[in-house]
Amino acid sequence: MSGNTQIGALSTPFSCDTFDDYIWIADGALEHNPEWRRGQAYFNTLAAFHPEVAEQFRGSLTDPFHNDSKLPAFLDAVREWFE
Repeated sequence: MSGNTQIGALSTPFSCDTFDDYIWIADGALEHNPEWRRGQAYFNTLAAFHPEVAEQFRGSLTDPFHNDSKLPAFLDAVREWFE
């Protein structure tokens, strides 16, 4: 991946090719965007790197953007996608 990816206030030069990369970058996005809830940070990170995958979750029963209680199911599904 060339250039930086912007996730709110976080600009990262890293790629997001594995689930571990994704978790690491999402945690960084949360740290740099303290006004975000955890579900927002994880959804926005997925949308920044893999928008086509994020769109599959938008508005679904596992979309954590508005409801952090959906985050475990969302992360399980995202982990499966990376595998």
